[in-house]
Amino acid sequence: MKNQTIICSILLPLVLLSTVKAEYLPDTPITQADAYFYAVRWDGQAGYSLDCVGDVNGDGYDDFVTGAYSDPQYGEQGGNAFLIFGADNFQNTILDDADVKFTAGDNYDNYGLAVCGAGDVNGDDLDDFLISGFNVDSGGGDYRGAAFLFLGRENWPDSLDYSQADGSFIGEQAFDQAGYALAGGGDVNGDELSDFIIGANTAIRNEEHFLGRAYLFFGDEEGFSLNTPLNEADVVFPGIEEYGNLGFAMDIIGDTDGDTLDDILISAPIASTEDYKECGITYLIKGRYNWTSVFDLNESDAIFAGDDDFCMSGTAVYSAGDLNNDGLADFAIGAPYADPDSLNEGAVYLFFGQETLWEPMTSIAEADVRFMGEDTSNHVGMAIYGAEDINQDNISDLLIGVPSQCEGGASAGQVYLIYGRITGWLTDFPLSQADASFIGVTPHNIGENAGRAVASGDFDNNGLADIIIGAPNNTQGGRAAGKVYLFLTQ
Repeated sequence: MKNQTIICSILLPLVLLSTVKAEYLPDTPITQADAYFYAVRWDGQAGYSLDCVGDVNGDGYDDFVTGAYSDPQYGEQGGNAFLIFGADNFQNTILDDADVKFTAGDNYDNYGLAVCGAGDVNGDDLDDFLISGFNVDSGGGDYRGAAFLFLGRENWPDSLDYSQADGSFIGEQAFDQAGYALAGGGDVNGDELSDFIIGANTAIRNEEHFLGRAYLFFGDEEGFSLNTPLNEADVVFPGIEEYGNLGFAMDIIGDTDGDTLDDILISAPIASTEDYKECGITYLIKGRYNWTSVFDLNESDAIFAGDDDFCMSGTAVYSAGDLNNDGLADFAIGAPYADPDSLNEGAVYLFFGQETLWEPMTSIAEADVRFMGEDTSNHVGMAIYGAEDINQDNISDLLIGVPSQCEGGASAGQVYLIYGRITGWLTDFPLSQADASFIGVTPHNIGENAGRAVASGDFDNNGLADIIIGAPNNTQGGRAAGKVYLFLTQ
């Protein structure tokens, strides 16, 4: 389990089936949400990223952050991010009126492309979070990218520029695009502080293109500095295959093998094997007390490879909590171009934790459960979230977002909720058999892509897990301004 105070990450708490809202049924219209938060500038793409970030202001409520990476308010595609505090009651809100607004500094920063709860990285009992700008220059060269750390505090200002972050981490070289992906919230070295990872999937080294890199920082009670070069990370994971795009997706996935240390997944979704081209490879690295400063991914504790050409496994990777209630953390790997029925549906592959190691090279076809899309070109596997226990059976649940699903109209999007269970898992699990789903809409003939990002937390502090869904192409506040929907479990 992730050793952090964020109760909304990974192995998370749930709600008695008898108390689940009646709306949490298959094909629930997303318009039945209890509240929504929408942006008002064209093409801002609010909701493209979001995460539950735990309790960042010490009031006992979970909070969440959403990014609008293309928001043009302070520069073309400069981007903004927005923090919403948990509360007893929520009102429909323009995101500019969020509790805290995080602003970018220049054109094309793409600030807010990724946001991530980081757990308590400095041991002050308040949760912390990261916001990235993968095209930030920061004075070091074009598009090297950066990630910005904000530490929890009891009193927040209405807005913060990224120069006011509590720590920032800058790409090593031009065009690294560091911060394309972020992960955090677990303890991988046993020091009882949360750790975090920053990905730079387009990094070029030794004239090998798009090798990618990932950078692990251990929590530190002393805090972090501004403009920290990423090569000063505690551990660097260099990509090992040209065009593999290592660091495209990552997560700290909890303790999969029962050794009390949290483990890491890092993916290279364009990587190839001897058998398949661009099938994608995901590396599992177990937590340990002693780390080398540079980690050779050939020494990973397990490697999971796609089972077909061009399936791009590892486009999304995420902890799935403990879905089968065996005390070990589970994890999921998305392959949006997998073709289970020759329809380009995509799939999510679920692996249950186990005390014994997987084979050195394991096909994703060996997963314990494969979740398959309902329709042609669904591209299932773009968004996955190990949710809190939504139905209060003390077992974690799983959210799968399918932003291109067309049930509610072209590219309206849909989110599927699968309840955890001890037994009764199907090896091939059609998402049409999900326990509940939330269907997006297509306003003005433009699909809102609901489910591009999904997350869960107890935002009203009633002991029951809630759901947030990002719809970055929603048009309520203008063309592709974006929107976030909140479902409160009562």
